[in-house]
Amino acid sequence: MIVTTIDQLNSGSKTSLISFFTDQTMMTNANFPLLTPAEIAQFRTELANNPKALSDLDVIEKCEGDLEQAARILARRADIEDVRAGITWESVLKQARQVVCDEKFKEGLAPDLIGGLISALITAGNPVLVAVSTPCAGYIVKVSLAEFCKINKSVE
Repeated sequence: MIVTTIDQLNSGSKTSLISFFTDQTMMTNANFPLLTPAEIAQFRTELANNPKALSDLDVIEKCEGDLEQAARILARRADIEDVRAGITWESVLKQARQVVCDEKFKEGLAPDLIGGLISALITAGNPVLVAVSTPCAGYIVKVSLAEFCKINKSVE
């Protein structure tokens, strides 16, 4: 899989580099939905008071809504050991399920779904989830929290 660095995106160049992930841990984004420009704009409105989320949304937008690619860029920026070791998007989502699929958490979530998800992922204390909280929350909103948590139950 090819990943464009954020510096290249900022300069307008589409020159691609091979990702730091090993071939064994790579996955295509075919199974993951992309955020549309309208969804990104909506999230910007909802997260107007969250500078980190707004910055993360800039990365998502430059990745043309590709949440997996944006998560890789954000994780690399954070220089997290797990990322250098080859953590996958699927394993990040599995970690997120452990946080957000708890019934007590889900009961107190609405109406600020994306903001609540981001806050929960950040406060979970997992540095990977902190780094990729916005793309992960965007994915959960895109597929719906109910569907996201169904996957957790079907795996158990």
